[in-house]
Amino acid sequence: MADQLEVPFYDLNEEVEKLLQRLPPDQVNEIGWDEINTVEKTVLADLITKKGAVIAANSDLVDDEESFNILKYSDTAIIYLHGRFTETVAKFIASQLFSSEKIEQWVTDIFQILWQVRDQEYRSIADLMVEIDGKEPEQVAREIAEFITMEVGEDDLF
Repeated sequence: MADQLEVPFYDLNEEVEKLLQRLPPDQVNEIGWDEINTVEKTVLADLITKKGAVIAANSDLVDDEESFNILKYSDTAIIYLHGRFTETVAKFIASQLFSSEKIEQWVTDIFQILWQVRDQEYRSIADLMVEIDGKEPEQVAREIAEFITMEVGEDDLF
């Protein structure tokens, strides 16, 4: 996507990892998930202000109220890559992360609940929802680029 728009690309996870690698290893091991989440929110708040950039972020951002509000109240276009629940679960199962049928059913049940909550949250803040099932990444990128250039206007976004 960033290549098609000829703008910088940032991956939230990679940016957080870069920041954490600047700390001594024993500090990173000791800070815990709460502090890592705080770092993630700080990095997100910084990245979201960068004009003319594509930012890849985790789907769990909408689970945290502060992160959700950073996204919701930003002047940045939020693109929600949406796929059907069953296809997403099938991808996880096919990845062989889960071996027993019981675990697969449990994960399916949990993911379905999580999916429904996150789907509502993303729909409430997304400027565009792109259906991704059965599409090549290039096609998804073209749809997003078309939205940005025709609907939003690059000058308004970047």
